[in-house]
Amino acid sequence: MTMMRWLDQHMEELLSVILLSVIVILVCVNVTARYAFESSLPWGEELIRWVFVWFIWVAVSYVFRQDKHITITILADLLPQSWQRVHQFLARLLVVVFLLTISLYGVDLMLNPMVRSQVSVVLQMPIPVYYASAPFGAALGALRVIQNCWRSCQSPENAI
Repeated sequence: MTMMRWLDQHMEELLSVILLSVIVILVCVNVTARYAFESSLPWGEELIRWVFVWFIWVAVSYVFRQDKHITITILADLLPQSWQRVHQFLARLLVVVFLLTISLYGVDLMLNPMVRSQVSVVLQMPIPVYYASAPFGAALGALRVIQNCWRSCQSPENAI
């Protein structure tokens, strides 16, 4: 159970470190090859783009886990204190619905026969792997928002 707890607390951080490290290494190798050998890696730029898209979706989930996304609070600040928690809950519920919608449409796009048959130009990797970043990140983000709602219900003094 401790491994599951560790993954719950650090999965996005671990994935972000790995993905960002791959990006930095590939950029450094590509730049060095371009200037030192006058020839860059033909597949480097495409792989960097793929890894960057995955990194962004993992980072979205990480920020939801930290509950640090930018929020517009003008309406919440105008509400009485008793209604601010209701407003926060409804806003989080809308975010979960939005993220789950992105996830469902992303899976639908991945399963589309036209998309399933496509491969990337240089790497010849299946395009659904590229598109899988959105449903993965959105579903993980929705899970993190639900966890934040659960935590704020468990300990109202920690709620924002």
